[in-house]
Amino acid sequence: MSEERKLATIRKIIELSSIENADNILLATIDGWKCVVKKDEFKVGDLCVYFEIDSVVDITNKTFEFMKETKGRVKIRKFRGQFSSGLIMPLDVLKKKHNLGDDVTAELNVEKYIPPAERVVYERETKRKHSRFYKFFMKFKWFRDWQKKRLLKQAGSGFPTWIRKTDEVRVQNEPEKYKELIETNDYYVTEKIDGSSITIWMKRKGKKFDFGICSRNRGLNLKHSGVNDTIFIKTVESLNIKPILQKLLQESPLNNNIVLQGELWGVALTKNKYGKSEQYISFFNLLINGIRQNRLTTLSSFKDYKDLLLVPTLDVKLTGDIEEDLKIVNNYKSTIDSKSNIEGFVIRNNLETTWSYKLLSQTYMLKNGD
Repeated sequence: MSEERKLATIRKIIELSSIENADNILLATIDGWKCVVKKDEFKVGDLCVYFEIDSVVDITNKTFEFMKETKGRVKIRKFRGQFSSGLIMPLDVLKKKHNLGDDVTAELNVEKYIPPAERVVYERETKRKHSRFYKFFMKFKWFRDWQKKRLLKQAGSGFPTWIRKTDEVRVQNEPEKYKELIETNDYYVTEKIDGSSITIWMKRKGKKFDFGICSRNRGLNLKHSGVNDTIFIKTVESLNIKPILQKLLQESPLNNNIVLQGELWGVALTKNKYGKSEQYISFFNLLINGIRQNRLTTLSSFKDYKDLLLVPTLDVKLTGDIEEDLKIVNNYKSTIDSKSNIEGFVIRNNLETTWSYKLLSQTYMLKNGD
């Protein structure tokens, strides 16, 4: 049920425009994205490979050796005062022919960037002393992939296949649908919090209930947890969430499973960018029997549980024009820490549960890109 994010795709360049005081570079537009490219490298109408921000390219491939400085991670950049959101490469980086819209993430061995807080499991292992044979085989991607899976198995389990992972569509990937949503004027905006994704679930199993906690990509071992996993588990325990989910299932015999998804943030997480002394979870998804509930249902479900935080709702009016809305988010302050810029907006329809987009602040990403 979970969908993997398309990190590298075939796109079409729809516009090339000049950049003030820059003779050798141009600004290319693909869908809602704008990226800086070399002059004369592309023409309007050309197909290209677009790599989203937070893609990690394979720097063992000679084509991407120029990305060694960032260890292959695609970050937002700024050239001559112009934001460049992603990386555009010509089609000759591919061995096969492709059509517009094709996903080439796997073919180019592109991976999603994993924040430090979610890398702890394998980083503990890499700090151990290993034999020269182990070090030799770690040069090969197939061995690193196998090692990663082995460590994840030790630490917990895979992410449950029946739960959809949390990763909203960026508005730049669907500019027309985003504009349509804003024009309905039937949407709400919440603050995107910079933390670690957390999923908490309970599933009916006969007369009993199975319970689990997940980080972004894996289920945690609730009995044998590492240092970082303990933060997830203890925060969930402190909020008394397990009995809350059990009560919600017991009150509704027709419901087989219930899922809470949110952002875990605070001290010891993502460099504690909000300067807090504790850990918090701000929830944004309630799923019952696999269906995401709308905001009104979620609010009514949690009205009796004062300790459960929902992500802050913002009083902001958007235009549907991505460039104009980027100006708004780039200058918006966080409701959690008024001294900091907001990480971004999450935009959803008030009642329709399938519409969900995110608009990330370019200024925040540039400053906090780690």
